Amino acid sequence: MLPFHAFGTVVLNYGYGLADVFGTSIVVSMWKETILVVLTVLFGVKCVVEKKLPQLDRIDNLIFAYIAFGLFHALWLRVDLSQLIWGARYDYMFLWVFFIVRHFGFTKDQVKKLFLSVIYGGGLSVIVGYILHYIVKPENFTMFGFRNDWSTWYEGQSLAFCQRIENQELCRMSGTFAGPNQFGAYLVMLIPILVYFRNKIILPLKNVKKDWISWLMVVGAFFGVYNTCSRGAMIGILVVTLLIVAYRENLWRHLKYKHMMYVFTGVLILGSMAILFASEQLVRPESTSEHLVAWTMGLQEMFTHPLGQGLGSAGPASYRTGTPIIPESWYLQVGIELGFIGLALFLGILTSILKKLHALTQKQDSYKSIALISGFLGVLTVSLFLHTLEDSAVSVTLFALIGAVLTQK
Repeated sequence: MLPFHAFGTVVLNYGYGLADVFGTSIVVSMWKETILVVLTVLFGVKCVVEKKLPQLDRIDNLIFAYIAFGLFHALWLRVDLSQLIWGARYDYMFLWVFFIVRHFGFTKDQVKKLFLSVIYGGGLSVIVGYILHYIVKPENFTMFGFRNDWSTWYEGQSLAFCQRIENQELCRMSGTFAGPNQFGAYLVMLIPILVYFRNKIILPLKNVKKDWISWLMVVGAFFGVYNTCSRGAMIGILVVTLLIVAYRENLWRHLKYKHMMYVFTGVLILGSMAILFASEQLVRPESTSEHLVAWTMGLQEMFTHPLGQGLGSAGPASYRTGTPIIPESWYLQVGIELGFIGLALFLGILTSILKKLHALTQKQDSYKSIALISGFLGVLTVSLFLHTLEDSAVSVTLFALIGAVLTQK
């Protein structure tokens, strides 16, 4: 249900007016956090019944160090409670999901069901997105409760019905998400999983009809990225495509991990330049200059406050807690909030996860790990340019699947 959260929230809260009913909007908006609390309680019960605590490794230790540092840092700076809660929700929720799911210890068949649930949910979301964009049309979204405005966002208000390309009347495709960038990032994660679905599940069945369906899903997702006009997502898709090809053809067999990172970085830089300057529609000088200003501001904030300004001081949480600081990069957001120490811990978590996933790609049943490492690096690439991990459909889904695969029985 995660891909439908944004659209469903707007329909229930503003289309049906539940936002005016005391407490109802919180229930509608916080259903996924409620499920996470239930999973946490179940995990605690599991530990008590089995009389065994989870065995922690380097990734777990880094996650706990990252969370503990952020909380201690916030207390030291006397961060407002509301800001602390919002900051922790955005920065820590997907990492806690990763930890909980990872230590449940799912079987191989259960992990397959998790993948299928993502494929069915994501595939249905893409279909609904096309119906909304081409049949219902964005200008009619106001009948669902969307705000009669475009390219704006205000705290406590409904989403605008459209995000336009600058100096054009073209509405970017948002699907069932809060915006085109969120939809694009989700597709960057979904496409390699769809490819895995086709190679591992459809092809062994030798069913031509089902193979056409699987191809249609992949092509539809690729075209969806194009319709979002999200340059970050397009760069992410470039990374995903190159990684899938490289792993399938075993091009990494003669490369060490660090060499692979050098190649990846070089391709990322060249690919980013090619996409950013490929066409006038993608260049968008006003948007590009705004991003550059935001990145420069973010770097200045980091060097002005090298120890950080506290959880919730930058990124999406700052919209809700004070003067917004939007550096247009998840990594700069972490650096502004938690300083260079917090950013180093976060990068350590990501690097450790990548090494674990890369090790799994050398095993016989490597399709799931190849799909995940491709989607993971694709999403991390998009996060260079956007606050990608703010969207639960992207971050929670991705980190839950990675956690399940890393420890599947």
